[in-house]
Amino acid sequence: MRRLIYRMDSRRREVTKTPVKIGDNWYVVGVTNREEADTADFAKKRDGLIESALTKKRGQVFTDYLASKQHEMEAKGDIKIYKDALAKFDGSPAETEEE
Repeated sequence: MRRLIYRMDSRRREVTKTPVKIGDNWYVVGVTNREEADTADFAKKRDGLIESALTKKRGQVFTDYLASKQHEMEAKGDIKIYKDALAKFDGSPAETEEE
């Protein structure tokens, strides 16, 4: 989709000739204005953008790692999660577990 939009000519106010399907939805795309990127501004913000993206990715990797370890330990019987005890902390109703 981004490539399609980037190739469109904003001087001619171009519109896609056929709808574009993304997932279950169809879109007709038109370009009314195109502004070139400010490379000087990007250069100033680049380090901050990279650090922000890395922090987000590290957090996701850590969350995935913890979920994987929890699942692994539950499967081996090393830990048992008491959902009723957790529910007391977050205020949501406990899920009953048949044993």
